[in-house]
Amino acid sequence: MKVKVLYWAQIKKAAKTENEVVEVEDSTTPRQLVKKVAEDHGDPLRGFLLEEDGEPRKHLLLIVGDRHVNWDDEEALKDGEELTIMPPISGGSK
Repeated sequence: MKVKVLYWAQIKKAAKTENEVVEVEDSTTPRQLVKKVAEDHGDPLRGFLLEEDGEPRKHLLLIVGDRHVNWDDEEALKDGEELTIMPPISGGSK
């Protein structure tokens, strides 16, 4: 199946693309897909997405379609879905 991956902010720069379509197994979870794209791209994207032990950086935000998902979410992605990977958002004005 195919899933579109969208990259934001400095993650986009590390991936050298705003988005890509990735071919994955039917049972792939968001966590597994993040690990796959990190390994497929190598550094520097791997450094943004994964800890030294190869596990995903938990501070990153994962969004499937229009819903936020947790890193331990075991629900498999569906064909044609979009996974957005974002750094934490901060800021605002006084």
